[in-house]
Amino acid sequence: MTRGKPSFGVLKFGRYLLVLAAAVLVINFFGPQSASAATYYNATSATPSALAETCSTGSNAIYSFAASKYVSPNLTTSAAPLQARADNVGAWEKFCIVQWSRDEHVIISIAANKFVSARMNEPGYPLRASADTVGTWEKFSIGYVDGAAQFLSLANRKYVSARMNEPGYPLQASVDFDGPWERFCIC
Repeated sequence: MTRGKPSFGVLKFGRYLLVLAAAVLVINFFGPQSASAATYYNATSATPSALAETCSTGSNAIYSFAASKYVSPNLTTSAAPLQARADNVGAWEKFCIVQWSRDEHVIISIAANKFVSARMNEPGYPLRASADTVGTWEKFSIGYVDGAAQFLSLANRKYVSARMNEPGYPLQASVDFDGPWERFCIC
């Protein structure tokens, strides 16, 4: 018994099923979260210490792949700029990253007990552990490329960069595109 080619209708139905299965996978992976799956916070009542207590996984370190250093606020200055400068994780290198809303995160420096802020009123938009409340400057979107985290400042829609051509400079929310200086590990 010889079999002929499948009819056009069978092929069309098979393609339809394949497209439908792919759509279901995409919706389940990228679709909306249920209200019970995430906890969001109120900007008017949240303090750094209160939010840091909510970190269910504890504190995180942020590691700059480009600098091969851990990020920490320089607490020897009053401005507390964030710099990729530490070889090891100590008290200053601990952060709490909290989901503020669906696509917004805030970063808290545990040592400074302050929110990390992209200072829009300063040249280069440096990151500082200096804010007591959450506003636009303190919100970031976190994305991943090839397993590396990228921080996008929601205040100016620019990526946070380790600025490898300017040693000792703070991290800055100043880059329009993704590159190796903008890739971090949330460890």
